[in-house]
Amino acid sequence: MVGHMSENQDRNENRRDPYSEAFKTFIVSDWAPYSDELPARFPAAEYAAARRQALASEFPGKTLVIPAGPLKTRSNDTDYRFRPHSAFAYYTGLGEDREPDAALVVKDGESTLYFRPAHPAPTASSTPTPATARCGSGSASRSTRWPRPPGSTAAPSST
Repeated sequence: MVGHMSENQDRNENRRDPYSEAFKTFIVSDWAPYSDELPARFPAAEYAAARRQALASEFPGKTLVIPAGPLKTRSNDTDYRFRPHSAFAYYTGLGEDREPDAALVVKDGESTLYFRPAHPAPTASSTPTPATARCGSGSASRSTRWPRPPGSTAAPSST
């Protein structure tokens, strides 16, 4: 019968991530180096920094985590346009179509942005990113693992 698939055949085989070593090596090779020059700050950066300070002063000694939110799947291999949570946009100045799965962590007046890696990286990086340069956050981390919450005995979860 034409178009008939066996029970064992994967119906979504064309939508699977490529896992061959040859493909992984090819896709990360021969890219131009990243620029060391950081982009200009957003006009909202100063306001967002003041908002983060005010937020931290309302919760002294507490750790606040404000997630941007995830991408939402529209149909198998297509996502809806990303819109960060309003609180994340308000406290970072990163609105629009930027940084899904990011999180802002505020504690004792210090703020750190955590991002999902933009590309396969062998180690985590804490160097300034274009997003942190634009919003004026104190620090950033592009890590494949979330940090362990203070006082937690549980291992951090993978993202």
